[in-house]
Amino acid sequence: MTEDERVRALRAQALLGDETLNEALAALEARVLDLWKNTSPGAVTAREELAAEMRAIQSIRVQLQTWVSDLAFAVRQQERRS
Repeated sequence: MTEDERVRALRAQALLGDETLNEALAALEARVLDLWKNTSPGAVTAREELAAEMRAIQSIRVQLQTWVSDLAFAVRQQERRS
Protein backbone atom coordinates (compact mmCIF):
# COMPACT_ATOMS: atom_id res chain seq x y z
CA MET A 1 0.00 0.00 0.00
CA THR A 2 1.39 3.35 -0.97
CA GLU A 3 1.58 6.27 1.41
CA ASP A 4 -1.13 8.08 -0.58
CA GLU A 5 -3.41 5.05 -0.28
CA ARG A 6 -2.75 4.84 3.46
CA VAL A 7 -3.56 8.54 3.91
CA ARG A 8 -6.71 8.14 1.82
CA ALA A 9 -7.81 5.20 3.96
CA LEU A 10 -7.24 7.14 7.16
CA ARG A 11 -9.25 10.04 5.78
CA ALA A 12 -12.00 7.63 4.76
CA GLN A 13 -12.04 6.22 8.28
CA ALA A 14 -12.39 9.73 9.68
CA LEU A 15 -15.24 10.47 7.27
CA LEU A 16 -17.07 7.28 8.25
CA GLY A 17 -16.91 8.48 11.84
CA ASP A 18 -17.97 12.02 11.00
CA GLU A 19 -21.39 12.73 12.48
CA THR A 20 -22.20 15.50 10.03
CA LEU A 21 -21.42 13.39 6.97
CA ASN A 22 -23.43 10.47 8.35
CA GLU A 23 -26.36 12.77 9.08
CA ALA A 24 -26.19 14.22 5.57
CA LEU A 25 -26.13 10.78 3.93
CA ALA A 26 -28.98 9.58 6.15
CA ALA A 27 -31.03 12.66 5.29
CA LEU A 28 -30.44 12.09 1.58
CA GLU A 29 -31.43 8.43 1.89
CA ALA A 30 -34.57 9.36 3.85
CA ARG A 31 -35.53 11.97 1.24
CA VAL A 32 -35.06 9.54 -1.64
CA LEU A 33 -36.99 6.81 0.18
CA ASP A 34 -39.84 9.21 0.93
CA LEU A 35 -39.98 10.32 -2.70
CA TRP A 36 -39.90 6.69 -3.84
CA LYS A 37 -42.74 5.70 -1.50
CA ASN A 38 -44.87 8.57 -2.80
CA THR A 39 -44.47 7.90 -6.50
CA SER A 40 -47.57 6.98 -8.42
CA PRO A 41 -47.95 3.37 -9.58
CA GLY A 42 -47.20 4.32 -13.16
CA ALA A 43 -44.07 6.33 -12.38
CA VAL A 44 -41.67 3.54 -13.23
CA THR A 45 -38.99 5.85 -14.62
CA ALA A 46 -39.11 8.07 -11.54
CA ARG A 47 -38.71 5.04 -9.24
CA GLU A 48 -35.80 3.77 -11.31
CA GLU A 49 -34.10 7.16 -11.09
CA LEU A 50 -34.67 7.29 -7.33
CA ALA A 51 -33.30 3.76 -6.97
CA ALA A 52 -30.20 4.83 -8.89
CA GLU A 53 -29.84 7.85 -6.62
CA MET A 54 -30.11 5.62 -3.54
CA ARG A 55 -27.43 3.29 -4.93
CA ALA A 56 -25.17 6.28 -5.59
CA ILE A 57 -25.57 7.51 -2.01
CA GLN A 58 -24.91 4.04 -0.63
CA SER A 59 -21.89 3.59 -2.89
CA ILE A 60 -20.19 6.50 -1.11
CA ARG A 61 -20.23 4.56 2.16
CA VAL A 62 -19.17 1.37 0.41
CA GLN A 63 -16.17 3.05 -1.23
CA LEU A 64 -15.05 4.66 2.01
CA GLN A 65 -15.38 1.34 3.84
CA THR A 66 -13.45 -0.43 1.08
CA TRP A 67 -10.51 1.93 1.52
CA VAL A 68 -10.59 1.38 5.29
CA SER A 69 -10.74 -2.39 4.81
CA ASP A 70 -7.83 -2.25 2.38
CA LEU A 71 -5.78 -0.48 5.03
CA ALA A 72 -6.71 -3.03 7.69
CA PHE A 73 -5.71 -5.82 5.32
CA ALA A 74 -2.39 -4.14 4.52
CA VAL A 75 -1.65 -3.70 8.23
CA ARG A 76 -2.37 -7.39 8.90
CA GLN A 77 -0.17 -8.39 5.99
CA GLN A 78 2.65 -6.21 7.28
CA GLU A 79 2.29 -7.68 10.78
CA ARG A 80 2.53 -11.21 9.39
CA ARG A 81 5.73 -10.31 7.58
CA SER A 82 7.31 -8.89 10.73
